[in-house]
Amino acid sequence: MSFDSEQTREGTGVPLSQKEGGSVEKFEGTRRRPTDFNMEKLSATFENPLANIPKEQLLSDVEAFCKQHNLQEYVDEFKRGALVAQSPSEAHTLYELSSDDKVALEREQTHRWSQPWKLYWLASEHCPCKTKTPEN
Repeated sequence: MSFDSEQTREGTGVPLSQKEGGSVEKFEGTRRRPTDFNMEKLSATFENPLANIPKEQLLSDVEAFCKQHNLQEYVDEFKRGALVAQSPSEAHTLYELSSDDKVALEREQTHRWSQPWKLYWLASEHCPCKTKTPEN
C-alpha cells in the first residue's frame, strides 16, 4: 500500500483531512514501511527554502525584516547570514564574507561542540527535563 493513494482534493493533489472526508481507516491493520513514502515529496520537505530566491530579493527581504523588527544596526550581519543560509556549501566562495567570517564558519564545522562553558551551564539550568524536588 502506498501513501500516494490517499484521497485528495479534486485537481490539487492535496490530501484530505478527516474533517474534509479523508480517511485513515484504510491503513488499519497495515504496517507502514519506509518504502511507502513518496521520496520526491519527502525531499521537497527538507529542501532549503532560501535556495531558489534571487540574491537581490533575499537581501531586500533581509532589509525589510530588520526594519520591521528595529534591527537596522545588524542589517549587514543578517545579510551575510542569509547568504550563508541560502547556500551553506558555497559559503567559502562568497565575496561578501570577510576572511574572519570564513574562518568562523570553518571553525563551526570543525569544532561543533566548542562553545563557551557558560552556554552549556545555562542550557542545563533551564532544561525542562531537569528534575525538580517538590517543596513541602
